[in-house]
This record gives sequence, C-alpha cells and structure tokens, in this order.
Amino acid sequence: MDYAITIEGGRVAELFNAASAPAEAVAISIDDGEMLRRASRFADYTVSVEGVIDYDPLPDPAAARNAAKAARAATVERIRVITAAGHEFDGDEVSQGRMARAVIGLSAAGPGATIPWVLADNTAIAATAAELTEALILAGQAQAAVWVLA
Repeated sequence: MDYAITIEGGRVAELFNAASAPAEAVAISIDDGEMLRRASRFADYTVSVEGVIDYDPLPDPAAARNAAKAARAATVERIRVITAAGHEFDGDEVSQGRMARAVIGLSAAGPGATIPWVLADNTAIAATAAELTEALILAGQAQAAVWVLA
C-alpha cells in the first residue's frame, strides 16, 4: 500500500492511503507509512525539508510543569536575605514561618523584646521584632520573584 501524509508545523498531521489522499498530501515511503500506521500520535513525528520522518515526541506539559515546580522549590529552599543590620537570614518557607511566629510573639511581649535567633551562618543574635519583620519581608519578596511559573 502506498501512503501520503499532510504536514502542519513540521509535524505529521494525518496519514492517508495514497489513493484517497487530498491534493496537499505528500507521498512517503512504504516503511514510513507502516511506521506511522502503528503510531499512537502522528504529531510525535517530525518531517524535515528532505522528507525524512523522525520520531520526536511533543513535550509532556505536565512533566515540564512538574520540573519547573521542583526547580522553583529548590530555589526557594536556598533563599537567604541580608537585613540593614548586615545579618544574613535563611529565607526558605520554614524559616519564614518561624520568623512570622517570632514577630507575633515579640509584638505581644512589648517594646525592646528580643528572641535568640540563629542566622544563616549559624551565629546567634538577639533578634528584634523589627529586624525579623524586615527579614520576613525580604524573604517574601524573594520568594514572590520566583513563584509565578511561565
């Protein structure tokens, strides 16, 4: 049996028996026709200018999105921010939650209250609500900058 195909965007759009193919269809070899006849998706096959048909599956959108999410999570995990006082804080999501809870507690404790805090380099400081709030805002901004996936 002789085969023909139609092409859209460099990919196989449809496979035909050559005898019933539309005028815009392109004749292909019997071997390529048999290969395409068994294919689950014609769009997984590209057609070069020379007429060579090659298997090139379309990217899986879900897999690409999951990979982007994993890369984003890794980026967020590495967030570090430096406050005006020169202290470098971890800014990952867990650290942001800890900062938020500490700010609430320090606000309830009143002016001048501090809490022991371990910085990104493992040095300890007496952190104030103001500095933790600053670090929390910076970390939130850094996270927001990478959050929206294209």
